[in-house]
Amino acid sequence: MAADLALTFADRIERDVMLVMGEHFHYTPFIAEMTALLRHGSSAVVPGGRFCMTWGEAAKVAAHALDFIGQAPAAR
Repeated sequence: MAADLALTFADRIERDVMLVMGEHFHYTPFIAEMTALLRHGSSAVVPGGRFCMTWGEAAKVAAHALDFIGQAPAAR
């Protein structure tokens, strides 16, 4: 389970981490639990997103990533 992996490494991660998961991804019910394991963790759920949301919901994922690193999205 992903939470087991997070338990293994969570205490060694010293940087900010953002978990981004799709609404319909099978680990999303555990996102709060996994985020809580991280010292500097935050999370976001992409509405309508599934397992392969990185290309199916790319604009939404990019918006979360840009917000996380403190950049505004580029104007089109």
